[in-house]
Parts: sequence; C-alpha cells; structure tokens
Amino acid sequence: MSEKQRILIISGPNAGGKSVCLKTVGLLQYMLQCGLLIPMHERSHAGIFSNIFIDIGDEQSIEDDLSTYSSHLTNMKIMMKNCNERSLILIDEFGGGTEPQIGGAIAEAVLKRFNQKQTFGVITTHYQNLKHFAEDHEGVVNGAMLYDRHLMQALFQLQIGNPGSSFAVEIARKIGLPEDVIADASEIVGSEYINADKYLQDIVRDKRYWEGKRQTIRQREKHMEDTIARYQAEMEDLQKSRKEIIKKVPLDFLTKAYMGLHDLELDLAVKKVGGAP
Repeated sequence: MSEKQRILIISGPNAGGKSVCLKTVGLLQYMLQCGLLIPMHERSHAGIFSNIFIDIGDEQSIEDDLSTYSSHLTNMKIMMKNCNERSLILIDEFGGGTEPQIGGAIAEAVLKRFNQKQTFGVITTHYQNLKHFAEDHEGVVNGAMLYDRHLMQALFQLQIGNPGSSFAVEIARKIGLPEDVIADASEIVGSEYINADKYLQDIVRDKRYWEGKRQTIRQREKHMEDTIARYQAEMEDLQKSRKEIIKKVPLDFLTKAYMGLHDLELDLAVKKVGGAP
C-alpha cells in the first residue's frame, strides 16, 4: 500500500477468503508492532501505526441494547472520531446488517471520511457502490479474491487493482437451485447487472491469465540471466587459466631446453674422455 492506495476494498464471493485476508493483515501488523518477525517478501515495506481499529464479527448485545448494525455503527463512530494518517482500520462486511441500499450509502459516506482523514485500512464488502467509489477516488483501491468459476472453488489469492465478482449466480447453480429460480432472479436484477458481473469475472480471468504469462516470462528471464552470469563466470575462469598457462609455458619450455642442452654437453664430454670420435 502507498499514499495513493491507502485503503484496500476487498470484494469477491462468500467463502472466498476475504475475512481470512483481513484477519491475516491484522495479525501480521500486530506481530510486527510487538517486535516479532513476520513472513513477507524481501521487497515488501511495512509501517508502524499509532492506532489500529478493528470491526470484525457480530457484537450484538441484549444487555447493551445493541443490534448487529447498531454495534457496527458504534464502531464506525469511534473510528471516524479518532482515526488519522497514523491509523489502520480493519472492517469486515462494511455496511452489513441492515437494508442494503441505505447500508451501502452510509458505508460510502463513512469511507469518504476515512479517505479524507488520510487513514490506512483494509475493508471487505459486497456493495457495488463501494467498488465504484474505489475506482473514482484516489487513495482507495479495489482488490479481488480470485475464484475458479470452472472448478467452482476459491483460490485464496488476492489480486489488487480490480473489484471482485460475487459469483452469486454460479454458486446458486452449483448448489442446485432450480434453473427457473435463477432465471427469475437474473430478470429481477436486470441484464445490466448480470452483464456487469460477467464483465468483472472476465476482467479478473484475463488479468489472471496475463499475470501467469508475465510470471512465466519473469522466470525465463531469470533463467537466462542466471545462464549468462554462469557463462560469464566460466569465461573469466578460462581467461585466467589461459593467462596462467601462457605464463607457465615459456618457463617450462626453457627449463626443458636447458636440461636437454646440459645432458647433450655431458654426453659429448663423456665421449671425448673415452676417445670416441
């Protein structure tokens, strides 16, 4: 994350890993601030926050007269009042627990305040308006939990840059909901929504495909770089060996020549002493 991508909005299907991703971020950040080593890429960067605000799970309470939605709103009020550019907010199912239209509108208004305060955060949601907000406002970015719609199973991989699809129709069809019910539901939401959802799925699929291609190219480039480096090292070793051989050959040659001449002189001296012609 950076100054231009401070708040990550994660969307995707149910049981696709959104909450697990959110909790992992919170756990790793807390471990880091406790001075513990955390698993991360060698090029990754991590920050230290003055405050970490968390809204995960259901905090409804009969004793405190709090419904699920009331407890979420209470937490939102506290976060908006106290968060700043040194804060991290972690919110699961942002705006959930009430009628979707007003819940989404309130969630968008709260998200706008978070963004204005330059705070950092990770938020999970199903609301379309929050996905659109992330596309239209600097400081907020979409992220999708990838899902294999052919195998109909979650991949538990986060892809930043595009919103995720809920795959609601596909999951309903996999579960075995009657086809006429699915058709009625599709007609109720309208073809525009269904087409937009399919468009999102196609974007994620294509991006995943090209990401795989890019990863393959990177691996091949790395292999080529390693091969070139190995060849260069071998060439340098050969050059060193060649220079050493060139230095050694004249000395050996002269030594052998000298020893040969010395042996020849001895033979001649012996022959003279023996009276040989």
